[in-house]
Amino acid sequence: MKFITALLTTLMLIPSLGLAQNMVALPVDEAAKDPSFLAYRTAFLKAVEAQDTEAVLQFTDPDIHLSFGGLSGRDAMRIFLNLSADDVSDDYKSQAAQMRQDYWDALEAVLRLGGRFDGGAFIAPYTWTAKYPEDVDAYDIHFVTGSNVLMRAAGNADASVIERLSYNIVFNDNWQEGADYQTIRLPDGRNGYLSSKYLRALIDYRATFVKSGDVWQMIMFIAGD
Repeated sequence: MKFITALLTTLMLIPSLGLAQNMVALPVDEAAKDPSFLAYRTAFLKAVEAQDTEAVLQFTDPDIHLSFGGLSGRDAMRIFLNLSADDVSDDYKSQAAQMRQDYWDALEAVLRLGGRFDGGAFIAPYTWTAKYPEDVDAYDIHFVTGSNVLMRAAGNADASVIERLSYNIVFNDNWQEGADYQTIRLPDGRNGYLSSKYLRALIDYRATFVKSGDVWQMIMFIAGD
């Protein structure tokens, strides 16, 4: 989430009695419905794992959309993938290396977290296509991206367990950057702590992929709202 700030489905929801009940967004990955897309994504992910900037860029549209402010193109994405202290303001120079790694991690997560086809496009990750009540703040929504994740009474691994969560939708309005645990609230009003590595914000990075002729390309990689 630091990088987002700095640079500025139909899936099953289960609240049969409304927000008083827990909500769940089960993971979905429809990639295998199109073998050509699955092969493309597998090769793309291999390039990301190797942090091969030029190989990664070949999987993107030349005019890839990167921000709501109009930032686009492979040259701009190359800067993000190779970010150095020279590319950021004085306030962020000491954080440039971590910001660069965060960008790579975000790209890898989007490729790994499944998705679904929408017309001729593939939308990832699955969390972006999840349905949620219109009267909740999109900035507060977080997805638990694992099963049997322990919700604890305090922010440490020794704290008592309140609940076991599996792909739940929870709320967090005060994300603590770098913290191992985050405070969360369930739709039924209970509060607790969850490991940060199992939480993903609704407005985190997402991507759109389309096929032009015989070639798949990522045309959008963006975060925020």
